[in-house]
Amino acid sequence: IIGKQGKNIKAENADDYIFGYTILNDFSARDLQAQVMSVGLGPAKGKDFATSIGPFIVTKDEIEGFKSGKGYDLKMTAKVNGKQMTSGNWNEIYYSFAEMIERASDSVPL
Repeated sequence: IIGKQGKNIKAENADDYIFGYTILNDFSARDLQAQVMSVGLGPAKGKDFATSIGPFIVTKDEIEGFKSGKGYDLKMTAKVNGKQMTSGNWNEIYYSFAEMIERASDSVPL
């Protein structure tokens, strides 16, 4: 969650713009996307979709003690009707939020 407006934010300064974190779930139909993406044009056909966000916000100071690598040493799980579908650890993130903010804010105000 971005806490103040910024544009062209460098990764080394991005933490100053982060207020906190929450959960976002994109309900994209990845199986259908994979079919249309095989032609190399990206997700070219629009699909019905939904996204859920929250319901909680964790401020960055609350989790600072868990900082590890590009993320935080926090276990993540996803369950559907009580059945665990996947799990991972936030410290295995490929791009840090700072790197993502740098890219997202390139010529665009956040």
